Amino acid sequence: SDLFRNMGAVLCQLRRIEEGLNYLQQALTLSRSLKQINVEMQTLYSLALAELARHDVAAAQEHTEALITLAQQYQSKALLSSGLYTSGLIHQQKGEIAQAQSIWQQAIFLAHESGNRILLWRIHAALAEVTAEASLAQVHRSIAADVLFQMAQPIADMNIRRKFLSSPPVRPILMAVA
Repeated sequence: SDLFRNMGAVLCQLRRIEEGLNYLQQALTLSRSLKQINVEMQTLYSLALAELARHDVAAAQEHTEALITLAQQYQSKALLSSGLYTSGLIHQQKGEIAQAQSIWQQAIFLAHESGNRILLWRIHAALAEVTAEASLAQVHRSIAADVLFQMAQPIADMNIRRKFLSSPPVRPILMAVA
């Protein structure tokens, strides 16, 4: 099930959403049948992101609600923060910016507690995108950039480190604080 989830998530990141969704659905079915709760939660997160990428807010909401319910039930702060992050993205797509910001503030706290740096920089980047006050948006960009540099620091291979720092999701954040 985890292989299906990984394959689906990678395909979605490569913008091959429909193909990725097929793998993610297989992962969800298999993880549920094998009672692999962690893989199920990770798959729900990937499904929510994939549905948001194709602007199916209703499907993203369904996956997000299932993720949040399971994360609360199994007391997974890391995956609860992921669910809150996608919930904020859903509110953002609906134009409900204040709700998105409020939810992302909760997600930041949980991401800090669980040490989820990947999610932490993404939440700060999302907050920078929707924050009306320029100085506060810049603070969020700076925090996101700091987290990204912390993530890159232990990468010994300079070519891999450069690729990470120049990747499409990362580069705009770093350019905005340069």
